[in-house]
Amino acid sequence: RFTDDDFGADCNITAMLDKLAAPCLRAEDDGGATSAAPGGVPAALSSIDTTELLERFKDAQEDLGAIEDRLTAELEELADGCAAREDAYGRMTEQVGPYLDTVFEHFEHLETRISHVGSTAVRLGE
Repeated sequence: RFTDDDFGADCNITAMLDKLAAPCLRAEDDGGATSAAPGGVPAALSSIDTTELLERFKDAQEDLGAIEDRLTAELEELADGCAAREDAYGRMTEQVGPYLDTVFEHFEHLETRISHVGSTAVRLGE
């Protein structure tokens, strides 16, 4: 059976398939012979329990479907959370915007006032 742990950074599909199919391959003790059975299949692997192999693949398909469904649900939940946070950020920006405009106006007024004071100081110094 597949789990999330099977799909880590070091995921190896060939090893996963080998693990899945290994119990279905019945090695025949041929005394160390390496001859091939009809069809080019090595004699040691000529006996395959196809019924069990099919069942294992069906189970694996179900496992993968369940993992996909769970991941899809998690992705949708994350996307919904991102959308909610984006909306909240937009509302906050709209609320803070007028305050920022007021701060900017005060800053411009302060800058004008400083400039005026500086000009007055220059004239007094002359």
